[in-house]
Amino acid sequence: MLRALLMATMTSASMACGFAALGVALYAHGPTGAAVALFGGVGALAGLLCAALQLAFDGRPALHTAALPAAALARLVRTTLASAASDRQARPGSAADRRPALPGIAAAPSPADARRFASSAFGA
Repeated sequence: MLRALLMATMTSASMACGFAALGVALYAHGPTGAAVALFGGVGALAGLLCAALQLAFDGRPALHTAALPAAALARLVRTTLASAASDRQARPGSAADRRPALPGIAAAPSPADARRFASSAFGA
């Protein structure tokens, strides 16, 4: 019981200090004392709530989903791999041709246009 009380106190104090530091950072040029008190109080309450939840759920087994049988798992892996392989099959055109055009965005300039722009930028 003493250990649980110590854990709750330390959790509450830790969160109170963290929230108080946040209050100082946010209100450094204002009412710092009030911000420390308010944020520290909220942090202490949040710390107590977290400690209470940890104590309430301590020792309870975690909920696990039912494991698939080996045959069902193998079938799932095979269908996933087949789906990925069919997506990777060769398609005509380049990747840029398959990318949908976005409205309002101009296409990239050709290399000839880029060289002409770069050379004109330097006065050549």
